[in-house]
Amino acid sequence: MSQFILLLNVCLWQGITHYAYVPPSLPVKSSDWPTLSEMIDSGKRLVVFLDYGANTSEANFILPEFDMVCFPFSLHVSSYPEALTRDIQQIWETPFSITDPRFPCKVDRITGPLATGDHMYMINHSLNINVFNAGIVVSDPKDAPTTNSVTSQVFDPTH
Repeated sequence: MSQFILLLNVCLWQGITHYAYVPPSLPVKSSDWPTLSEMIDSGKRLVVFLDYGANTSEANFILPEFDMVCFPFSLHVSSYPEALTRDIQQIWETPFSITDPRFPCKVDRITGPLATGDHMYMINHSLNINVFNAGIVVSDPKDAPTTNSVTSQVFDPTH
């Protein structure tokens, strides 16, 4: 079973699809997204992203995290037909599988027509270890209490 079908089934089974926000057009600048308060007030307080394999023609509320191909993303497709043939990325993220406990905050995995500052962002905050420095990168559950502590989440301008 694909991760798309699994996520779709979970959303349907849990009855949460009516809470999902679907942007009216693409691309969406980060400044054009509704605030959390606006989303809550509208009853659309959930945004569902899937890293790979989303199919917006089957479930328009499961948004492809990286390559936001818009067809047929919403009822407004005819208002931006030029977008039907190009990939539109909405998010940049910090590097994945970080082994540096300082969590360098740099832009990673980004393409598309929007400027970096116009994209939404996702911060990867899971520390991994490089086993025997052999390039085998795995999660570090032993240090998770430190990695996920309040102290580790506070901005440190020296990093």
